[in-house]
Amino acid sequence: MPDLSLCDNRLCTQHLRITPPFLAEPDPSSGVAGVDPATDTIPPIREPVVVLSDLHIGHAASLIDDPASLAPLLQDAGTVIFNGDTIEIDLSLPIAEACQHVDRLLQVTDRAGVTPIFVAGNHDPSLVTCRHLDLCDGHVLVTHGDCLHPSIAPWSGQARFARKLFRELMLQAEYGQVGETDPMNAALRAGQLTAIAVSRTFAHPQGGGRLLAQLMHVARFAVKPHRVLQILLYWHQLPHLAARFAQRYRPNARVMLIGHSHRPGVWRIGGRVIINTGAFQPLGSPALARIADGTVAYHRIVHTHGEWRAVDKPTATFALPDASAEPIEQAA
Repeated sequence: MPDLSLCDNRLCTQHLRITPPFLAEPDPSSGVAGVDPATDTIPPIREPVVVLSDLHIGHAASLIDDPASLAPLLQDAGTVIFNGDTIEIDLSLPIAEACQHVDRLLQVTDRAGVTPIFVAGNHDPSLVTCRHLDLCDGHVLVTHGDCLHPSIAPWSGQARFARKLFRELMLQAEYGQVGETDPMNAALRAGQLTAIAVSRTFAHPQGGGRLLAQLMHVARFAVKPHRVLQILLYWHQLPHLAARFAQRYRPNARVMLIGHSHRPGVWRIGGRVIINTGAFQPLGSPALARIADGTVAYHRIVHTHGEWRAVDKPTATFALPDASAEPIEQAA
């Protein structure tokens, strides 16, 4: 079974592995698509922590030509969390190429002296078993955000299939049939298995050059206006879906960090802060969250002179409560 032994597999103890989802059926009792959950532990987290999402490295339309361009974002950081959709893993990307992309990204984090931690998204669902992180005494929840809606991506052509499968898996979770005892992990697991199944049904077009791929990425929405309306509706819904998710599963969390929608921003809902760190793709823009000294700061990211840099002054900064703070009773 292929894994990242071909790569510079040094994610501390997280043991990043890939099994192409189109080669193996995921076994609910032993991790996802060949990933051994017993070895998928999280290394010690050192501050400052930088959180990025949706790099989509390997996608022909990704705005990242070279992972080395991300190096300025990692300056002075102790840990970087790649919060889903980091490496494109679907029918369009051979396993050897995925390994090469991971190697190049790890070289960047090695040179920066930063500990990398990967959280799975819907475009890299078999990358790691890690689907969320609880940080800062449980006051910060990090997850990609794809499982917040039963259709995963309600504007996609696979939305109906995804919604049906996700609901079936959630029903199984209620009866303890997805190998998880924590209710939130069961929901995340259902989303992960749905994303793996969806990834088998399509492949992103490759070839023709990066500029052409980016234009095609935009055009596929222009030729189907209903998709634009679905995205706009989803953008409106997502912060509220995130707040309800946190209230249900992690009521102590004051801040929830997500990606997935490609729309960066900050929302205050029911005493909770929802931060979306955007995406490195057309129709989106990237941002980052920085966690240090009991605060979470939100920074816009700009591309200048071939490098990605965070704007020095944060758009917003939030102080985290101490460990004894009470759970939030109700979210809008």
